[in-house]
Amino acid sequence: MYDFDETARRLTAASQQPLKDRFALLKRLCPKLAPQIEQDSGPCGPLIFWGQCRNEDELAGQMIVDPTILEIVFHLAKQRLVPEHPHAGLQHTYGYLLSIIETPYGRKRDRWTTASLESSEVVNWVLKKPSLDHRIAGIVV
Repeated sequence: MYDFDETARRLTAASQQPLKDRFALLKRLCPKLAPQIEQDSGPCGPLIFWGQCRNEDELAGQMIVDPTILEIVFHLAKQRLVPEHPHAGLQHTYGYLLSIIETPYGRKRDRWTTASLESSEVVNWVLKKPSLDHRIAGIVV
């Protein structure tokens, strides 16, 4: 797995470099990430299902993703960056991978890079509940 903390720190440190140099750095540090962002950016990609969000974690009281990193991600996705209200799909996926803040629940990327979400009590509780289809079928029969 990639060292996303190191990647984020190096991209942030390179904030004064031209954008093309920062792209090259991202591609060198995480070679599979840039093509995935570009692939998701099309008119039929998953980004069409997301709205906007804020680049601030309310509980941690911190900015989630450095604006330098968002600039790279949004440029690769061919999306206009509105720093106050970035595209939620890009923020919550690629931005979270490159976020270095600690929240009360761990790193933002943990939901994508660890099994903690699928092993959480909430998910286990939801999965043990009968599905809506099953309950409706019981009513109809």
